[in-house]
Amino acid sequence: MTGLPVRVSAGVVRIGPVGCPECFATRRRRMTGRDQADVPDSPLLTESVRVLVAALADHVARDSVLELDLADLSVRRRRFLPDPTCEACGDLPPDRPGPLAITGAHPKRGPDTHRSRSAVETLPRLLSVYVDDETGVVRAVNPGAVGPFVVAGAPVPLRPTGAFEPGFGRSPGYRASEATAVLEALERYGGVTPGGRRTVVRGSFAELAGHALDPRTLGTHPPESHALPDFPYRPFAEDAVCDWVWGHSLVRDEPVLVPERYAYYSTTPGDDRPFVWEMGNGCALGSGFAEAVLHGLFEVVERDAFLLTWYARLPVPRLDLPDGSPAALRSAAITAATGHDVLLFDTTPEYGIPAVWAMAVHPDGEPAVVCAGGAGPTPAHAAVAALDELGPIAVALSARFAGRPGPPTADPGPTGPDTAGPDTAGPSAAGPSAASPDGFADPALATDPDLVRGMADHCALSGLRAVLPRFDFLLDDEREHRPLTSAGPFKAPDLGTDLAEAVRRLAEAGLDVVVVDQTTPEHRAADLVCVKVVVPGAVPMTFGHRNRRVEGLPRLLEIPRALGYADHVLSVDELNPHPHPFP
Repeated sequence: MTGLPVRVSAGVVRIGPVGCPECFATRRRRMTGRDQADVPDSPLLTESVRVLVAALADHVARDSVLELDLADLSVRRRRFLPDPTCEACGDLPPDRPGPLAITGAHPKRGPDTHRSRSAVETLPRLLSVYVDDETGVVRAVNPGAVGPFVVAGAPVPLRPTGAFEPGFGRSPGYRASEATAVLEALERYGGVTPGGRRTVVRGSFAELAGHALDPRTLGTHPPESHALPDFPYRPFAEDAVCDWVWGHSLVRDEPVLVPERYAYYSTTPGDDRPFVWEMGNGCALGSGFAEAVLHGLFEVVERDAFLLTWYARLPVPRLDLPDGSPAALRSAAITAATGHDVLLFDTTPEYGIPAVWAMAVHPDGEPAVVCAGGAGPTPAHAAVAALDELGPIAVALSARFAGRPGPPTADPGPTGPDTAGPDTAGPSAAGPSAASPDGFADPALATDPDLVRGMADHCALSGLRAVLPRFDFLLDDEREHRPLTSAGPFKAPDLGTDLAEAVRRLAEAGLDVVVVDQTTPEHRAADLVCVKVVVPGAVPMTFGHRNRRVEGLPRLLEIPRALGYADHVLSVDELNPHPHPFP
C-alpha cells in the first residue's frame, strides 16, 4: 500500500485513512475541538510502528482509521464519512430545479404505522454509520430517564461553526428512543446549512418573482419588533437581495425558489441579514421522499394548529380518552409523576389533518400549565405524539419549579445545545431562563413579554400560576367533548398515497406545499432522505415573543369565522397578545 498515512499522538498510532485525510481531520476537529498533535519521531517507535502497520495495512478501509493504543496494543477502528464541503476533496453540485422522487411504491411497514422501517431495526446501522465520539457525524447516544419517561440524546456538531445541538428521542423503549435521537440529530444536521448542493441563485424577489415564493406569505414580524434597536432581522422589501434555493411545489408540480434563510436556519458571520427568525420547523427524515415529506408536513400541521388555537383563542373541543388506550396510559403516567391533570384538545385545522394539544394543569401548584402539540394520520396518533413530548417536559419543569436540580439531560457536547440553532426542544427546555440567567421562571415574565426571549422562557412563563387565566378559553366548562378515535383519512397501504391525500386537503384549503431537498451525502450513507416542508399561509413556530410572525397571514384572521368560532374576521389587534406556551 503506497502513501498510507501514519500519525502518532498521545500514546495512539493512527493508521490511515486511505481516503481524504482532510475529511478525517475535519470530522475530528469538529467533534473534539482540537487538531491532531503529533509527537516527535523516535527510532524505536518508528520501527515498532513499521512492523505493526505492515500487519494492519490491509485492514485499513477508505472510510476508516485504525487506532493502535501503545499502552496495551489494542486496535480500534474509527469510521468517518467524507465531508462534502471539504476544501481538499469536496465538490458540491450546483443547486438546480428538479422534481422529487415521490412516484413509485412506498409501502408502509404496517397498517397503523407511517414509516417504512422500524426505528429499532435501523439502530445498529445508524450507530455503525454515524456515531463516534471522535470522528462521527454524531458524537454519542446517551439514553436516560426523566422521571418514568425514557429520553435519549444524541449531540451533533453542526456546520459550519461546529457548535453542538442535541437530537432527542422520546418513546416507551430505550432502543427506539436512541434511534430517534440519532435520526433527529441527522435531521438538524441537514437543516442548518446547505450540505448537498451549492447555492447559486442570488437576487431580489422583484427580479425572481416569476419563479420565487413570496416571503410575505410565510409570516413576517410585527412593526414593533422591527422598531427595536437590537432587532437583528431586516424588513422584507421586494428589491432586497438574498440567496435562494430551489424547492418544489407539490400542489402546482413545479419548481419554486425559496429564500435560503427560510430553507436553512443557520446564522453565520457574513451572511445576509435574514428577513425573519426561522427554525427547523417542517424538517424531517425518511427512507424516501414520500415518508420524509409526510412527516415534515405533520410537524408543520402540529405547530400551525397549536398557534392558530393560541393566537385566535379558539375554544376547541376537548377529547375524551378511551380506557386503556395508549393515550390514556400515557396521561395516567404523567399524572402519577407530576400531580398534573392531563387534558387533550382537538386542534385539527380546516384542512382536516388531525392535530392535538396536550396540556398538563396542576390543581394548585407550579408549573401551573405545561403544553405540547402533536399531529398525525389519526387523532390517536396525534395524541400519542403530543403526550410523548409532554411527559418528560412536565417532569423536568416540575423539578425546576420545586427548586430541585432538574433531571439529567443528555450530554450536549463541549459547547452545549444552545449555541447552534433555535430548535433545541427537549428536557433542556426547562433550563435557565434567558430572562433570568441566575434563576428560573422570573415573575417578571408575566408582565413583560419582551423578556420571553427563548424556548426556556416560553415553558417557564406558562408554568407561572399568575398566567393561568390566559388559558380560560380552553379551561372553561362550556365546551364540546368528543371521543379520541383511531379513524382518519390516511389508511392507504402506501405512504405516497397518504401524502397525496394530505396535499389534496391542503390544496382544497388554498394552501401550497413546497419541499426543499436538504439531503446530504452523509444522509445517503444510510439510505436516508432529509427535507424541509414549507406551507405558505401556515402559522410558523417561533421562540422569543419579539420574534413572533403573525403579520401577512390573512388565514390566521379568517379561520375562526370559517370554523364557527367567531362571527367576523379578526383584526390583528384581536389576536392573543401573550407569548405562546409551546415548549
